[in-house]
Order: sequence, then C-alpha cells, then structure tokens
Amino acid sequence: IHHAYHIAQFMSVTTRDILEYDTIFDFGGGYGSIARLVHNIGFDGKYVIYDLPQFSLLQQRYLKSIGKDDGVTFISNTESIPKFSGRTLFIGTWSLSEAPIQLRDEILHEVEPDSYLIAYQSSFNNINNCSYFNTIKHTRSEERRVGKECRSRWSPYH
Repeated sequence: IHHAYHIAQFMSVTTRDILEYDTIFDFGGGYGSIARLVHNIGFDGKYVIYDLPQFSLLQQRYLKSIGKDDGVTFISNTESIPKFSGRTLFIGTWSLSEAPIQLRDEILHEVEPDSYLIAYQSSFNNINNCSYFNTIKHTRSEERRVGKECRSRWSPYH
C-alpha cells in the first residue's frame, strides 16, 4: 500500500502517468515491490534496479517467483548503468537519502532522468537531506522539477 501511495501521489502531483515512461530507474529497489506494482498496472518499458548485490539477488528471486522479472535489469555498480533513450523516471523512495553524497551525485549524473519520485527523511548520518534535495531540485531544469520544499521531518514528496 505504501508503494502504491507513492506512485499515486507522483501521478497526482505531476499529472504524469508512469506508463508514459520508456524507462524506470529504481535506486534501492528493496525486495522488488515497486517493480511488481508498476508491472501490475501495465508498465512494459525497461525497468532497472540499482542496489547492493545481496538485494539484487533477493529482487531477482522475488520477481521471478511471481513472473514479473521480464524486462528488469539488476545492477550493482555505476559502471553498469546503461545509457537511456526516451523518457526516464528515477525512483528513490527513502534509499537515495541513505546513500553517501558521492554515490548520490554519481547516480543522478549517470541516469539524467526526466522526472523524479524521491522520498526522504530530513537527515541521515549527519547529512542534511532537506538542503541536499532542495539544491538538486533548484539546479535541475524547470521542466524536470516537481514538488515542494522540505518543510517537515516526514514530508515524503519532494
């Protein structure tokens, strides 16, 4: 339900349908629940999950067990990030805000998405996530920015 809520909020706030994207890049895909969800609602584009190798194995096993592993690419290093063509949605619900700044910057530079669905806590390991993500928001072009400033400790849609 939590992941469905994230997707519904994204589509409501941005007025963009996730089915319009050619690629979804999921940073820290957990056990594969968002991949399952978007495929269940009809997404048939390229789906890439970037995660630790141990989680990639879990995601592969889970998605294969429910028949949702077609079109999903599992990667665990930045060198394996493919070049995307068409519209790309970046999803990082809570995961990106728990990564080191250097990795965040490298991932966002390599992926260069058209749209973002990012949820984060206000701070993690002494990193001010509000400041970090507000800076990212303001440095991206107007057509690629959506959301609100970080105002609340638990405000997930930025």
